[in-house]
Amino acid sequence: MKQIAMLALYAYVPFVLLVFAVMRPRQAVIFAYIGGFLFLPMLTIKFSGIPDLTKITAASFGVTFGALLFDTKTVLSFRPKWYDLPMLLWCVSPFVTSVVNDLGTYDGASNIVQQVGLWGIPYYIGRVYFKDLESFRDLGMGIVIGGLAYTPFVWTEMWISPQLHKMVYGIMQHDFSQTKRWGGYRPMVFMQSGLALAMFMTTAALVAGWMWMTGSVKKLWNMPFAGLVAFLFLTAILCKTMAAIAFLFVGCATLVYIKQFRNGLPLVVLLLIPPIYMVGRSKEWVTMEMLTAPMEHVTTADRLQSLQTRMVAEDMVTAKALTPVLKPNGDMYEPMWGWGKWDPTDGRKTPWRVYREWEKRNEEGLQVTIIRDAAPTDGLWMITLGQFGIAGLFLMTASIMMPAVILWRRIPLRYWSHPAVAPVAAMAVLLLLHMADNLLNAFVNPIFLIALGGVGAIAPAVRQIAKRYGPVAAEAVLTQAGGGVPAAAAGGFPVYGNAGMPNMGYRPAGVVPATAYGPTPGMPSTQAYAPPTPQGFGMDGFPVIPGLQPGSVSWQQPRRK
Repeated sequence: MKQIAMLALYAYVPFVLLVFAVMRPRQAVIFAYIGGFLFLPMLTIKFSGIPDLTKITAASFGVTFGALLFDTKTVLSFRPKWYDLPMLLWCVSPFVTSVVNDLGTYDGASNIVQQVGLWGIPYYIGRVYFKDLESFRDLGMGIVIGGLAYTPFVWTEMWISPQLHKMVYGIMQHDFSQTKRWGGYRPMVFMQSGLALAMFMTTAALVAGWMWMTGSVKKLWNMPFAGLVAFLFLTAILCKTMAAIAFLFVGCATLVYIKQFRNGLPLVVLLLIPPIYMVGRSKEWVTMEMLTAPMEHVTTADRLQSLQTRMVAEDMVTAKALTPVLKPNGDMYEPMWGWGKWDPTDGRKTPWRVYREWEKRNEEGLQVTIIRDAAPTDGLWMITLGQFGIAGLFLMTASIMMPAVILWRRIPLRYWSHPAVAPVAAMAVLLLLHMADNLLNAFVNPIFLIALGGVGAIAPAVRQIAKRYGPVAAEAVLTQAGGGVPAAAAGGFPVYGNAGMPNMGYRPAGVVPATAYGPTPGMPSTQAYAPPTPQGFGMDGFPVIPGLQPGSVSWQQPRRK
């Protein structure tokens, strides 16, 4: 039945083209990536010269072709910025690795193609389709709806054990023995493992929870959104993965702290944890005993043994990855760019891994060498360090974590609880949590990949607006930029009186002026309010924004598509 899995991957590309033909491009992108990630099989079809076909690359190929055919203007709207540089260098760094390890330019070019297919295309799609607040609200709702649509399958596997992938596609995607948890089963559905599923459900629950808490969404399918959020939280917890549960509550605590105190301390902590951990483990400043000792009293013996196995593997792999070696030509090689993906002297080995070897006689009586991996690697940071070295690890880390810093710079923390900003704020925190998860696991998630491109390019730059015109103008711009955010979800904004019309004080956007609002002391009248003409606006004062009427100005800000 493996043929069914192969057919599903091949057929997904033309299927996405049909999706683009019947849906709006942005919705088609969301449907293609999330739908493919949730329901396509865990299978890799190898090719030479083009990226391997997986559930992520199948969606990327389909979206690329569909966007070029049905939405060429958006695809070609990309304009490179300085913050695209880490991702660009991360995609081309494997070429340098291949050259310095004498693996050849063909190997380097092939690795670039693989890297672009896995990382570059989703990032590019995120840059052109999810670069404003309204588009991120669509993405957030897509994630939430995807999580809700997945819950019947998740609960089914809690009951019958993880069998759906084998029943549909004929193959078991992961070791079944690792699915037994808490007296029951840890579901996997159509994902790489129960860990990957738990992280996706955590993502859906966190996005939904923050959108509900900020008032961005009140109802979905005529049902109270609070009930759906509670159901997602329950499902995420019952996925029975301690790390994902911890990430869920850390993410919630981070966003609530930001809302209450308007302070970036938890963001700083999340930004510092991955580099401190990676440097500390590489330099042996952070030992296995320091990490496992506190866990002895809060986890079971088998989970503690699993953690110790990971730590031993990290010690062995990082030691090999960072140890200079003498090349055959007599030069000393410093593995700044890693060891590459394959060993030209022995096709059975991966050069950055640690192996056990021994001799034995086979059934024919011949002496053979047995090679086994001595250090199983789970963390993406370890794999990247071994394959692409310190340089590659730095570029990957910067690509994942820098968008959250850029968002912090563009939109002050006081606005992260605004209904229009809620989805992108939640995704920024999730990107930092994703990098922390990469210390333990190696699950590449297309949702995070497209978010990488969008979060860093988000518009409008609210900090500049607030600095120049004040917080009231910034909030009004956010309300307008949020597109689908209901007017009642936003706070009241000042309404300045026109000629012959009294100053009505504060009222929410779209609400008919009423005496119940009353005049607000200290609000200037039209005669007293005469802002200077901003550079490049070509009009007097602010643009007319629903709920923020600056007197007789009639210029209407064009709506972002």
